Amino acid sequence: MKFKSKNGKEAKITFDTPGIYYYLCTPHKGMGMIGLVVVSDNLSNIENVKKAKAYGKSKKKLKKLLAGL
Repeated sequence: MKFKSKNGKEAKITFDTPGIYYYLCTPHKGMGMIGLVVVSDNLSNIENVKKAKAYGKSKKKLKKLLAGL
């Protein structure tokens, strides 16, 4: 699922499918501004998320977030 918001604008999204969703702030992804949303405690797609592109400090942060699940 791809979702793009506008800078300075509120954004809302509803997750209907269980799993892990990786999100990032495009201009700040290299500084580690990323996160994960876990829907329905479902970790079935964790291997796909582990393969997701991460940049700069986000690489280390993504590994840490995944290890905490």
